Amino acid sequence: MEPLAELPSTRPAATATQPPLPPSPSNGDFEIAIFCALTLELIAAKAALDHCWDSNPDSDLQDDTLNAHYVGRAPADINSYTTGRIGRHNVVLVAMPHYGKISATAVATNCKHSFPKVKLALVVGICGGVPTTSNAGRPIALGDVVLSNGVIQYDLGRQYEGTFKRNTDLNLPPASDEVKSLLANLQSDIPGLESKVSKSLRFVERKLGSSATYPGVENDYLYDPSYPHKHHHLSSCPTGVCASAPASSCDDAAKATCQSLKCDKQHLLPRTRSSPHACVHMGVYASGDTVVKSSQYRDKLASESEGIIAFEMEAPGIWARFGGNCLVVKSVCDYADSHKNKLWQGYSAATAAACTRSLVLGLPVTMMKTLPEIPVLNKDVVVRHDLLGKLEELLPHDDGRKGNGGGFDLANQELPLNFLWLRKTQLALSYAHRRISSTYHHCPVFWVNADTDVTFTQDYKTIASYLDVSPALEDKDLLEAVRMALEKESRWLLVLDNVDDLRLFGINPEDGSAIGRTEGDGGLQANEEQAVNLRDFVPRRHSGTVLWTTRDGYIEGSLVNVGQAIRVPSMSLKEASQLFGIVRGRPVAEDETHDAQAVFLELDHLPLAITQAAAYIRRTSTTLSQYLVRIGEQQRRLAVLAKAQPNQYRPHVKTSILATWQVSIERMRQESEAAYRILHVLPFVDNQNIPREILVIAAGFGRRFKTVKWNGDYGRWQTYFHDHDEAEEEDVEEAIMRLRDFSFIGPAHGNTEDSTSQAYEMHKLVQDAARWNLSQKPQDQGLAHFSRAAILAMAYLFPLSEEGQQKTWGACERYLTHALRASEWSEMAGENVDAATLLLERLSCYLGHRSRWREREPVDKTRRTLLENAFGKEDLRSISSIFSLSVTLDGLGRSDECIQMEEHALGVLRRKLGNHSRDTINASSSYAISLRKMGRFSEAEDILTKTLRDSQQALGEADENTTAAMVRLAGVYKDLGRYWEAEKLEEKVFKLRRDALGENHPRTLESMHNLAATYLYLGRFEDAKKLFDRVWKFRCQEWGEHHPLTVLSLSGLARVYCELGHKEKAAELEKKVLTLQMEILGEYHPNTLIAMGNLAGTYSSMGLYEKAESFEQRVLLLRQRLLGEEHPDAIRAMVNLGVTLHRLGKHEEAEKFRRQAFLSSTHVLGESHSDTLFCEASLAATLTKLGRHEEARELFEEALERQRETLGEKHPDTLYSLYWLAHTRYSLGNLDAAVDLMDECAQGRRSALSHGHPETKDSETWLGTWMEEKAEQGGVGESAGAGAGQCMPGPAQSTDDDCSTIETARKPRPHLGFQTTIKTVFRSRRKRVGNGE
Repeated sequence: MEPLAELPSTRPAATATQPPLPPSPSNGDFEIAIFCALTLELIAAKAALDHCWDSNPDSDLQDDTLNAHYVGRAPADINSYTTGRIGRHNVVLVAMPHYGKISATAVATNCKHSFPKVKLALVVGICGGVPTTSNAGRPIALGDVVLSNGVIQYDLGRQYEGTFKRNTDLNLPPASDEVKSLLANLQSDIPGLESKVSKSLRFVERKLGSSATYPGVENDYLYDPSYPHKHHHLSSCPTGVCASAPASSCDDAAKATCQSLKCDKQHLLPRTRSSPHACVHMGVYASGDTVVKSSQYRDKLASESEGIIAFEMEAPGIWARFGGNCLVVKSVCDYADSHKNKLWQGYSAATAAACTRSLVLGLPVTMMKTLPEIPVLNKDVVVRHDLLGKLEELLPHDDGRKGNGGGFDLANQELPLNFLWLRKTQLALSYAHRRISSTYHHCPVFWVNADTDVTFTQDYKTIASYLDVSPALEDKDLLEAVRMALEKESRWLLVLDNVDDLRLFGINPEDGSAIGRTEGDGGLQANEEQAVNLRDFVPRRHSGTVLWTTRDGYIEGSLVNVGQAIRVPSMSLKEASQLFGIVRGRPVAEDETHDAQAVFLELDHLPLAITQAAAYIRRTSTTLSQYLVRIGEQQRRLAVLAKAQPNQYRPHVKTSILATWQVSIERMRQESEAAYRILHVLPFVDNQNIPREILVIAAGFGRRFKTVKWNGDYGRWQTYFHDHDEAEEEDVEEAIMRLRDFSFIGPAHGNTEDSTSQAYEMHKLVQDAARWNLSQKPQDQGLAHFSRAAILAMAYLFPLSEEGQQKTWGACERYLTHALRASEWSEMAGENVDAATLLLERLSCYLGHRSRWREREPVDKTRRTLLENAFGKEDLRSISSIFSLSVTLDGLGRSDECIQMEEHALGVLRRKLGNHSRDTINASSSYAISLRKMGRFSEAEDILTKTLRDSQQALGEADENTTAAMVRLAGVYKDLGRYWEAEKLEEKVFKLRRDALGENHPRTLESMHNLAATYLYLGRFEDAKKLFDRVWKFRCQEWGEHHPLTVLSLSGLARVYCELGHKEKAAELEKKVLTLQMEILGEYHPNTLIAMGNLAGTYSSMGLYEKAESFEQRVLLLRQRLLGEEHPDAIRAMVNLGVTLHRLGKHEEAEKFRRQAFLSSTHVLGESHSDTLFCEASLAATLTKLGRHEEARELFEEALERQRETLGEKHPDTLYSLYWLAHTRYSLGNLDAAVDLMDECAQGRRSALSHGHPETKDSETWLGTWMEEKAEQGGVGESAGAGAGQCMPGPAQSTDDDCSTIETARKPRPHLGFQTTIKTVFRSRRKRVGNGE
């Protein structure tokens, strides 16, 4: 390219009233170009100039001769230019020969060649507006100015058959950071900008005269989009086009005014102006080569692309050539509809020119003197306008004299979850770059790395060269000279970055004392003789602004005043998503939203962590879901987070997320060993709501614990601790404060300083960083050492839970999540399993007492693995863990797994200890219980019979293990329907315990309770009532009504009242039981659900079936949610709901639930299990009600055959099937078979229950009725009438009515027998209380 042809300046001489102008500029001195497509736009733009370089400033502005020969142009450049000055800026006005983006592209290309230094292109003029509300919430009116924050080419897209697919994206290069920063500054003070526009408009109007007159709000017409601009009378249209269709108009109408066409003003929409002056809006321009004159097309385009508020035709051509350094400044002259006219064009062109003048006046002038470089602003950072606004409020650009030396730090004092130091430098950089480009004032910025005294001195040397400080000065003299030179400057910003070691500035965070430093090689060295600190070299006069960035919150109140701190919080979800998308190179897709949110949560919304995660994902082509899996696995998490990622802005540095903390961690160790210990114990507990007690113990770790060891005499781990020797309270408090100063910890959410029990929180990433730090150290100082410290601390704090005693449960719950997290590190114990096993045992004990089996399972599995690895699979401690796990699996309904483990454990005990060992006897009983749960009653009976015999022989009949075996055997008798045998055995247990322990001993009361439950089975309701009442009153008196065993007795009493016919009394007691259980155990505890089921049963017996159904639905829902859909308890809940639906007459729904229960029970328990057979019979009963008698008969007969084989002829379930099969036969018309079956049922119930039992009487009643019916039909044979003489008259109701009472023939077996618990290594399984299941 040939050099530009420069011509001599024609600058006029200065006059006495006119200040002298700077020398005439050359083409390289122009940094701003203003592009105008229309002559009236260019005339208005010229009126905004303070001085016109190429002509007499007083020349007629209407002269559109553009004086192209006054400036040099590049070869082949045919553009016409006008050069001038606005304020301190040289600007070039560029005229376009035609409107449209093709003309604009050619003009912009030539302009770049002739004026190569142009940095900002302004497209100025008039536009069409969308009569909507802008994003600022104000209506857009004629004469308002629209500033572009994006441009869409609405005519760019694909033409398909019959349709045009428009590209709705912002399909031009994004605005440059400079333009974005300019728009952000303008948007932060729109009222201020509008005030300046009004002032500039008066300046322009003085030059333009009447052509810029405001037309008045009364001429701001906006017609309804459905009302066209056309000849509204058929005779007035010369061509007839206007009459051809509602939306058609002729060419003459398009050129005519609304007044000449007599457009009806009744179709005007009401307009309100938010200001009497021109308002400024920011939004998206729609640009194309077509003039939009259709309100419906306008609204269609605006609705398809969010943010469109104006239409124009030139911006894309100029925008593309200047690479985003472009801004559209146009004023609304019409509403882009068919009613547009030229009335507002002159005024709108003037307001656009006035706004342009105000913008240019506020732009910074390029400095002649080179400033010291400051770090590059990371373009991958998300501008956090709220924080910048807060910072600029405290340190405004136009006032550097605020506060104590203008100094404000970015320390985080209040909210530890917000790690300011991960992005505090970027925030300071954003602020610094804004100060460099300050709108009204030149402000040099000096950046000092205050990490060490060496870097501080080096950066001061750089500042010295700018301030003309003698280069011969060194060390203290240099620092002092720079300070004094800065204090003489009028405006400046000094950023002291990374002020993390306060000792460099004379502050000892431990006690607040001063620290002296002296000059030395390469920096300032510690020395007590000559006190020197870097604070002495920070400017003190109020001539500038000092901005500190630090990790240490102790700076507030020591180096800067209290209150002069800005907290930097974690990013919002929106900010985190935006940052992630920028760094990864593409935004978060809709189907990635869930995973992205989870990743951000794992990274605590910290900017540096998100940046490095995005970089890792981009470089490794990993998906968000894969990354989430990797950081979710503890071992891989550290490997991923510790991986260093390159930084394009600091290419010589590669840092990982975790390495960022290492400097602060080591500094913490130098200052406070107690703080260092706390910092490295907390990563092994949960990061939320950490009780202060954990911090206290962690601070004193190393001198608190004696030992933890196995006590074989008691079959458990015993703890031996020193007396509570806490670290000095003052030292602990100081350690906690230092951790908070560095934002390592902070108060838990909702926790205040005056809370009765203080708690803290720690970032997950801080935990990761501390663990990673430990992983780099030797074993005795690393992960194994501090994980054991956490385990010991939790074993010390976590209380021993006693069965039935909830007084410790509050403390257990307070420490539970932390104890569970600590226990996850048990594998680090190696052979030192003592503390880990103790903690796991206590956790298992508490979770078992709360029936929280799912949480307990991993605890018991970890404990078993730990002990087997340390001592072998046949050690007694390992065997103990097997039975503990077995109890848990039983609670989860997985009794089949229990049997396999217990068989192995029992074999080991028999081989090592013999059959007569207490442990073997207890283990045998536990194994029998598992068999019983699987429905293998005969096997369970054989084992318990042998176990009882061995226990009587080895331990004596009165021994607790012997009586416990009797209780368990009695339970099997009940399962087999042998209630008389169960009664005898339980009466024997009661007498033995009463004689050995006393009548009011807890075990004796337990036996009394079990016996009452058996009386309830046998129909001896008065006897059961006496026993239940006695036990309940004593327990109430001794233990209180809130004790779980007291509530259990009250539940039994309620069932007796129900059987005695006192339904209301029973319901009252059941409601009380449910209330107490919810208070004591919570809604989700199994005992609470049993109480809920019992109340439902009582309501059902009262005929309140709807109430019963709602409770049964709730029980089923909770059991399925807590235990799983195929857990035996969930299956039983399904059966119970089916009973209620059956009674409500909802037989189809009842069938659905009963069939599902039958299928699930078959799958889980097997086809011969008693529960499965009952489910089958229950389903058959429903089919009978549905009239499907043949199907019912087949199911009844199949169930009855298996029940006779597995349960026996007189088991209640067998008799239940007999009862219903009799009814089915009767319904099928087979009266003889019905009589035979009911006779067998009645005889069985007399034998198994009693003659007076309600179920026996019910069977006899039906038998008598059918016998009479049979006699009426032709007589009764001798065999059929056996025992018939004792039959009662038949019921008056029909079979359908009586079916609801028949349903009670087989109630779910009550679990009122509270089984004995032996508090030794082999803890027996406790039955659920209540009688719902």
